[in-house]
Amino acid sequence: MHEHDRATLAYAAGRTQWVDVAKAVAIIGVVLFHAGSLASGNDQAARVWRVLDIGIFTFILPLFFLLSGLFVGRSLGLPLLAYLRVKVWPVAYLWITWSTLFVVLFSVTGGRLGATVLATLTLHTILWYLAALAVHLTVARLTRTVPASIQLAAALLLAVPFAILQPFEGWGLAHTPHFYIFFLVGVLLRDPIIEAVRVGRVLHIMFFVVVGMLLLAVAGVVPQADRLVYALAPLVAVPVILIISRMLTDWSVAAGPAAYLGRRTLPVFVTHPLVVQLVGLAVADRNIGVAFALLLPIIALSVALGVGLTADLILRRVPGVFGPPHPKKGPAEKGYGRA
Repeated sequence: MHEHDRATLAYAAGRTQWVDVAKAVAIIGVVLFHAGSLASGNDQAARVWRVLDIGIFTFILPLFFLLSGLFVGRSLGLPLLAYLRVKVWPVAYLWITWSTLFVVLFSVTGGRLGATVLATLTLHTILWYLAALAVHLTVARLTRTVPASIQLAAALLLAVPFAILQPFEGWGLAHTPHFYIFFLVGVLLRDPIIEAVRVGRVLHIMFFVVVGMLLLAVAGVVPQADRLVYALAPLVAVPVILIISRMLTDWSVAAGPAAYLGRRTLPVFVTHPLVVQLVGLAVADRNIGVAFALLLPIIALSVALGVGLTADLILRRVPGVFGPPHPKKGPAEKGYGRA
């Protein structure tokens, strides 16, 4: 059997470890990005974390959406209603359930925790990713008969204005169309991506690093080019992370714990906004030094990972917490629950 076929079959049989390691990198980046705001109590630390946040944001969402696209797989072959029930509804359910919890918490805590109804409905909360993913899954199914080249071209044209005009702000209403291109690449180019990651080497990482440095140089010398360069940055950052993730599975004993975290990103994702808010309340109105302010986002990351993983251990079997109670699948749906 050809090596490419073996790689594809190995992926189809279940998660490959490098995917879970990459998801671990993504969720750590997501939490750190949101926790970076905790450094605002010290001006020096805040400036450092603003720079770090810009770097983190170049890859976290493109990486998450691309990896989510890899798992759509043959589910697209389901009848539409079955697909909506098996693939779309679980994600939409999570957004509805946890957004409702956030709104209730906002009300009962006097605005100290959670989010407002308006922020929720306009996708201005951290949970917007779930709503966007549900939209992406639906669009991918509705357009599955459209040639891949046309889908990719249309998604790219849709992404460009949002990527350039609102590269760092805009929340879900701007980023949902912006990042659909990465999700679609994961759906349509799964096998080439798996093969490219499989054969990736240090030399390839060095190539992308050089390209990244050239992009930074362009942003530094060409007026008004910074937004375009920032929009292109994921094309450099994401491949590097994917290749490093695969290398870690080969070389490092840390791959096991990282993959464990990667398989449990959902509990961390839905609980970490509340953890960040609680840590923020604990240090609010305090005059904190630069060293502590620099470390505070990392402390919040550690707490968020601990809370998320503990919640997973305690609540994973409780119906309705991390997914809807599933009715028994019909014959046409068996084997399509996870691609």
